[in-house]
Amino acid sequence: MRSWKLRAAGAVALLFAHMLPATSQEQFPESAQPEVPEEIEEITVYGESNINILRRQFNLAQERMFELFNTLNSTDEFDIKCDYEQRLGSRRWHHVCTPKFNTRPQAHDGGQYFVTYDGEDKPSIQLPRVRRLNKELWEEMARLVNENPQLRQSFIDVAEKKTAYEAERERRRND
Repeated sequence: MRSWKLRAAGAVALLFAHMLPATSQEQFPESAQPEVPEEIEEITVYGESNINILRRQFNLAQERMFELFNTLNSTDEFDIKCDYEQRLGSRRWHHVCTPKFNTRPQAHDGGQYFVTYDGEDKPSIQLPRVRRLNKELWEEMARLVNENPQLRQSFIDVAEKKTAYEAERERRRND
């Protein structure tokens, strides 16, 4: 049995040895040297984008933007953390970014909720405190995007990545 493994390993090594490019020791005379162009041409190839790569680029841009926002915002309650989670009934991992105030429900909010409709006849339970903080978060984010050029550029990058991802998704849906 051992000799069988040695023979198989030798056959595989021999197979790979034949696949390697042959090298030659001969030198070109100086007059026959291939000419190297002084300026290298740039070739741009447009191909089909991998939707998984586009989604990952969007998620990373979003995480970078929120990391920068977290360092600039006025309160830790507005810090936004991104993570991957599985939704009920789904096997796919979804990228979800949530503000800290939304991940730590307060005990006194338990009985104080009301139902709103988002325009698509889907009820949404919102706590008064969470609703107020959500409004304050958006106001602070808008203010910081206007004041900070680095955060503004990060916001633009996220928008571009999201547009590219959604365009590819829509293109594939229509094919």
